[in-house]
Amino acid sequence: MPYSLHPAAGDLRLIIGSTTLNGFDEAATQELLLKRGMPLQADPTQINAPMVVLLLFCLIFLATMVYGPLGAFLVEQFPAKVRYSGVSVSLQFGNGWIGGFAPFIATALAVSSGDIFHGLLYTIGVALLSTAVAVIFIRDKHHVEMGTKDAAGVTLDTQALPR
Repeated sequence: MPYSLHPAAGDLRLIIGSTTLNGFDEAATQELLLKRGMPLQADPTQINAPMVVLLLFCLIFLATMVYGPLGAFLVEQFPAKVRYSGVSVSLQFGNGWIGGFAPFIATALAVSSGDIFHGLLYTIGVALLSTAVAVIFIRDKHHVEMGTKDAAGVTLDTQALPR
């Protein structure tokens, strides 16, 4: 339901249609929303369960298409000595900080603007920034040897080194 914010001094006023509610009265707000056609709960008979399952499957499939090759990609971006730390820090930063704050920031943007689609600005901004960083800093590592070299310059298999 679209809404707009009008900062003003004084008591809270909620305007729904042509009706103005002063202060916060949950029962009056629910009654007014019901009159305008907004139900208090979803009608379970109106939910298309097979389509919900299909849509969730599609979203999970898209996520696996991203996370599947991500591990191999990140391994190629770091030298052997710092590979474990590099992959760990980059995943924690991306998933934990950027993804973890996404719901909070998207909600704050939507609430402050009154438009639910303003919440998408955060994800679009992160995607554009990520694309710019990738274009500028990520290089093709196709012909770069990923192992370490010994004193004679012979490439060693990093998996076979003693621990």
